[in-house]
Amino acid sequence: MDRLGHQLEDMLLSCKYRGELCGPHNFSSVFTKYGKCYMFNSGEDGKPLLTTVKGGTGNGLEIMLDIQQDEYLPIWGETEETTFEAGVKVQIHSQSEPPFIQELGFGVAPGFQTFVATQEQR
Repeated sequence: MDRLGHQLEDMLLSCKYRGELCGPHNFSSVFTKYGKCYMFNSGEDGKPLLTTVKGGTGNGLEIMLDIQQDEYLPIWGETEETTFEAGVKVQIHSQSEPPFIQELGFGVAPGFQTFVATQEQR
Protein backbone atom coordinates (compact mmCIF):
# COMPACT_ATOMS: atom_id res chain seq x y z
CA MET A 1 0.00 0.00 0.00
CA ASP A 2 2.93 2.33 0.69
CA ARG A 3 3.91 2.17 -2.99
CA LEU A 4 0.69 3.89 -4.05
CA GLY A 5 0.83 7.59 -4.82
CA HIS A 6 3.80 9.87 -5.26
CA GLN A 7 7.03 8.79 -3.59
CA LEU A 8 8.68 11.36 -1.35
CA GLU A 9 12.11 10.32 -2.60
CA ASP A 10 11.06 11.55 -6.06
CA MET A 11 9.24 14.70 -4.88
CA LEU A 12 11.60 16.09 -2.23
CA LEU A 13 14.15 18.26 -4.04
CA SER A 14 15.63 19.87 -0.92
CA CYS A 15 15.00 19.72 2.82
CA LYS A 16 16.50 21.68 5.72
CA TYR A 17 15.49 21.87 9.35
CA ARG A 18 17.17 24.62 11.40
CA GLY A 19 19.76 24.92 8.64
CA GLU A 20 20.70 21.22 8.76
CA LEU A 21 20.01 18.86 5.87
CA CYS A 22 17.05 16.53 6.25
CA GLY A 23 15.49 14.04 3.88
CA PRO A 24 12.85 11.38 3.32
CA HIS A 25 14.03 9.53 6.45
CA ASN A 26 12.63 12.44 8.52
CA PHE A 27 9.13 11.83 7.15
CA SER A 28 6.59 9.08 7.65
CA SER A 29 3.63 8.27 5.42
CA VAL A 30 0.00 8.25 6.47
CA PHE A 31 -3.16 7.62 4.48
CA THR A 32 -5.98 10.19 4.61
CA LYS A 33 -9.08 10.93 2.53
CA TYR A 34 -6.69 12.55 0.04
CA GLY A 35 -4.62 9.39 -0.23
CA LYS A 36 -0.97 9.10 0.71
CA CYS A 37 0.36 11.99 2.79
CA TYR A 38 3.68 12.64 4.51
CA MET A 39 4.37 13.84 8.05
CA PHE A 40 7.61 15.51 9.11
CA ASN A 41 8.94 14.89 12.62
CA SER A 42 6.23 12.39 13.57
CA GLY A 43 8.28 10.71 16.27
CA GLU A 44 7.23 7.32 14.91
CA ASP A 45 9.54 4.31 14.92
CA GLY A 46 11.42 5.67 17.94
CA LYS A 47 12.81 8.66 16.05
CA PRO A 48 13.73 11.54 18.38
CA LEU A 49 11.50 14.59 18.11
CA LEU A 50 13.10 17.66 16.59
CA THR A 51 12.60 20.97 18.38
CA THR A 52 13.34 24.62 17.78
CA VAL A 53 13.82 27.40 20.32
CA LYS A 54 13.22 30.45 18.17
CA GLY A 55 11.17 31.47 15.17
CA GLY A 56 12.08 33.13 11.93
CA THR A 57 13.40 32.11 8.55
CA GLY A 58 16.08 29.46 8.83
CA ASN A 59 14.88 28.15 12.19
CA GLY A 60 12.22 25.74 10.98
CA LEU A 61 11.45 23.40 8.12
CA GLU A 62 12.36 24.49 4.59
CA ILE A 63 11.44 22.16 1.75
CA MET A 64 11.26 22.35 -2.03
CA LEU A 65 8.96 19.87 -3.75
CA ASP A 66 8.40 18.68 -7.29
CA ILE A 67 4.67 17.97 -7.17
CA GLN A 68 4.95 15.87 -10.33
CA GLN A 69 1.88 17.48 -11.86
CA ASP A 70 2.57 15.73 -15.16
CA GLU A 71 1.77 12.45 -13.38
CA TYR A 72 -1.61 13.56 -12.01
CA LEU A 73 -4.38 11.17 -12.98
CA PRO A 74 -7.53 12.56 -14.60
CA ILE A 75 -10.59 12.68 -12.35
CA TRP A 76 -13.95 12.52 -14.04
CA GLY A 77 -15.75 14.64 -11.46
CA GLU A 78 -15.04 16.57 -8.32
CA THR A 79 -16.02 15.00 -5.01
CA GLU A 80 -15.73 16.11 -1.40
CA GLU A 81 -12.32 14.42 -1.24
CA THR A 82 -10.90 15.36 -4.62
CA THR A 83 -10.82 18.48 -6.75
CA PHE A 84 -9.20 19.54 -10.02
CA GLU A 85 -6.56 21.56 -8.14
CA ALA A 86 -2.79 21.17 -8.37
CA GLY A 87 -0.47 21.66 -5.44
CA VAL A 88 -0.08 20.30 -1.93
CA LYS A 89 -2.14 20.58 1.22
CA VAL A 90 -0.37 21.30 4.50
CA GLN A 91 -1.42 20.91 8.11
CA ILE A 92 0.76 21.77 11.09
CA HIS A 93 -0.16 19.70 14.14
CA SER A 94 1.40 18.09 17.19
CA GLN A 95 2.68 14.54 17.07
CA SER A 96 0.00 13.53 19.58
CA GLU A 97 -2.87 14.25 17.19
CA PRO A 98 -3.66 12.65 13.84
CA PRO A 99 -3.80 14.77 10.69
CA PHE A 100 -7.17 16.25 9.79
CA ILE A 101 -5.93 17.55 6.46
CA GLN A 102 -9.38 17.91 4.93
CA GLU A 103 -10.69 20.07 7.77
CA LEU A 104 -7.56 21.89 8.95
CA GLY A 105 -5.15 21.86 6.00
CA PHE A 106 -4.34 24.78 3.74
CA GLY A 107 -3.35 24.72 0.08
CA VAL A 108 0.06 25.62 -1.31
CA ALA A 109 0.18 26.37 -5.03
CA PRO A 110 2.98 25.05 -7.25
CA GLY A 111 5.54 27.52 -8.51
CA PHE A 112 5.41 29.78 -5.45
CA GLN A 113 7.36 30.21 -2.24
CA THR A 114 5.16 30.03 0.86
CA PHE A 115 6.06 31.09 4.39
CA VAL A 116 4.08 29.86 7.39
CA ALA A 117 4.46 31.00 11.00
CA THR A 118 3.02 29.12 13.95
CA GLN A 119 2.55 29.72 17.64
CA GLU A 120 2.00 26.98 20.18
CA GLN A 121 -1.24 27.16 22.13
CA ARG A 122 -1.67 25.38 25.44
